[in-house]
Amino acid sequence: MALPFAGWLLAGAIPLVKKALIGIGIGVITYEGVTQALNYARDQVVASWGLLPGNVAQVLALFGFNEFFGIVLGAIAARAAFTAVARFGRITS
Repeated sequence: MALPFAGWLLAGAIPLVKKALIGIGIGVITYEGVTQALNYARDQVVASWGLLPGNVAQVLALFGFNEFFGIVLGAIAARAAFTAVARFGRITS
């Protein structure tokens, strides 16, 4: 008697597990891609920062460019995370 119930339970669980695994894979790929892109952008800005003349770097630091750039990168990362989470429910198997 327990065998038909187990078959019914497995028939319902397999699509859920499949959807979860696909979602995790897409989430990992999205997170890793955004992380790599943001790291590249940060590295480029840091490398370019060292090429600036001292006076220009000081003025930009007074205007808060360092904080501005950190906030922008954080906003991009947050937007990418929200987009990935919003698409999480739309995955079809």
